[in-house]
Amino acid sequence: MTKKETIDLLKKAPCKYAEVIVDVWCGGQLIYPNEKVIVSVLETQDFTKFIGKAYCVFDSIRDFMEHSVFGEQEARKTYCRYYFGNISAIYYKY
Repeated sequence: MTKKETIDLLKKAPCKYAEVIVDVWCGGQLIYPNEKVIVSVLETQDFTKFIGKAYCVFDSIRDFMEHSVFGEQEARKTYCRYYFGNISAIYYKY
């Protein structure tokens, strides 16, 4: 699933937050497969609830859209070392 497809699904979801399962890459190698990323949908989440339970937490769909880096080319443009790859699942939490 692509970043755009994920954002479209999150915009339609009436959930509190979503757990997005994504692969984390670095330098063309898969480093962390199937990592959990939290995206707040309806309200901002308390970061302390997710310490040690998720790779990262995004405050909103807009935060996910603007600050997540997908693919090696986008990582080079933004001078990031780690970047997201394929999104394999989305779990909605109500």
